[in-house]
Amino acid sequence: MPLDKQLIRDTLLSKFKFEEVEGTKHGRIAFFYNNKKIATTGFSRGSRKDLDDSLLAIMAKEILVFKLGFFKGMITCSNNRLDYLKVLNDGGFIKIIPE
Repeated sequence: MPLDKQLIRDTLLSKFKFEEVEGTKHGRIAFFYNNKKIATTGFSRGSRKDLDDSLLAIMAKEILVFKLGFFKGMITCSNNRLDYLKVLNDGGFIKIIPE
């Protein structure tokens, strides 16, 4: 199931607290944890609005989520920020610090 590019971007920025990366041509955003950049992904400025599963899988890997279903759940509201932090923690990318 394709997902809207703008919806993905807005969700990652607002719900998961990704941040804009300044000075990039292709609209990159990054996830920081404990003042350290953990993951980045980008959005082309092309006209394609909906991203198919092949592109979604690439984005999922870029943000260190290796299951497409989980990534789609992040965007469609079945997974929240804490769920994402647990995935990063379980993968050894971060050590969860109580917020």
